[in-house]
Amino acid sequence: MMTKTPLRDRRPAAALMYRKTRNRIVRRITSPATSPAVANVSDTADVAVRVPLISLFAGQFIQGGEIVQFVVKPSRWSIPLNSMLFSASVVLIITALHFLRWQLLFSGAASLQLTVFLIAGRLVWASLQWMGTYYILTDMRVIRLSGVFDVAVASIPLRKVSEVKLYRWISERLLAKGSIEITADGLPVMAWNTVSRPVSIHERVVAAVRKAQQNGHSHP
Repeated sequence: MMTKTPLRDRRPAAALMYRKTRNRIVRRITSPATSPAVANVSDTADVAVRVPLISLFAGQFIQGGEIVQFVVKPSRWSIPLNSMLFSASVVLIITALHFLRWQLLFSGAASLQLTVFLIAGRLVWASLQWMGTYYILTDMRVIRLSGVFDVAVASIPLRKVSEVKLYRWISERLLAKGSIEITADGLPVMAWNTVSRPVSIHERVVAAVRKAQQNGHSHP
């Protein structure tokens, strides 16, 4: 005759099994056999990207034998900077409509509410774009991951890079930020926009390109 174990006695065993399974999964994700090789994680971004995070997302885009040199994100300042033109346009248009006595915006309070709503929506969208953007340098390629709902992957083999240019808009100069433009023959230009410590990142990308081109190290 079978005896049933009371529910309160089965809970510790279930919890123990859950912890063992979780630890096994974590060890698998972070083990050298399943994680992409990482030379170092850059601290030049406003948010440092840690090794476990690289293992989770870069493993889908980094192929075997490819070594990640660093991963950075755009500066958080890119959120208001990317929203600046839209916000200024909204303010000008709604102000003009208000003074023209457009009936829906006759009230000053209604004009203000609509302005705040539109600008807040643009900032939210810019924040989502920032969250999904990563710039990756490996020993073979420069990679840009971007997108809100779907991840768009752009990459350029280092051997094909013809120019790595550092430029700064006036707003970026004021904030000590900068952007890097990577050009290759026959491929679309790749831009790493509004990064922190742009001079240091530019120098490291240029050094990686020179090394790859000297060694003839290409990616298929």
